[in-house]
Amino acid sequence: MEEKSFFEKFYGVFAQAETWLNVAYLFLTFPLGIAYFVFLVTGWSLGISLVIIWIGLLVLALVFAISWGLTAFERWLSAGLLRVDIPPMGRPTDKTAKFWPRLKAWFGNPVTWKGMLYLLLKFPLGILNFTVATTVLSVSLALLATPLALIVPGWQITWDWNLTLLNGRMFIAQPDPYVVAGISFLVGVFLAPASLHLLNWMAGWQGKLAQKMLGRSELAEDEAEVVEAFVDTEEAVESAEEVVDQVLETEVAES
Repeated sequence: MEEKSFFEKFYGVFAQAETWLNVAYLFLTFPLGIAYFVFLVTGWSLGISLVIIWIGLLVLALVFAISWGLTAFERWLSAGLLRVDIPPMGRPTDKTAKFWPRLKAWFGNPVTWKGMLYLLLKFPLGILNFTVATTVLSVSLALLATPLALIVPGWQITWDWNLTLLNGRMFIAQPDPYVVAGISFLVGVFLAPASLHLLNWMAGWQGKLAQKMLGRSELAEDEAEVVEAFVDTEEAVESAEEVVDQVLETEVAES
């Protein structure tokens, strides 16, 4: 398979489905981050303030339960849009276990706390993603659409340079609108794919963050060991079957 040229890699970003999934994810982080922040700050504040009359404990328990569900949702969202493999959130629960041991295991699960921290981090990340994505995409589209100002009635390009000479006299320079439109369009042709590559990079490291925060890495290692052991077992069984077949063929040939 031939390696793609720089031109194909740079401008091929438009044809990649993962690019637009990444863009969708980055824009979703803004409203979701605001919702998570409001929920957690309100829930924790209300719960702690009402602990003295015991109702706060119920509120805090509800906050933890909903946070776990939101963490699972974020795990699903990251796996679906960012296409990252996230380890399991916890070990399979023993349904026969009593309530307190299960509750203790749940509070002892690092993902319970990392997930809640991740939900809080979505707020500043959402602001960052929305600001960067909106800025680079809107500027790119504006530059690409500059030539339309030459043909759409009512649109015009105004770009005045106020220059002051050494003797104090001032004059206004107005560049040719066709030159301005052409330069702006060429800049937009370069800036648009560069903006998408930037957004892909942002989505990439946020996918790695989701892997670290929304799953237990030791469980992923356990799963890998189980799969490796299963593969080794299959290979051993296949080897044993081959030996048995050879022995049977030898006995048949001798008889």
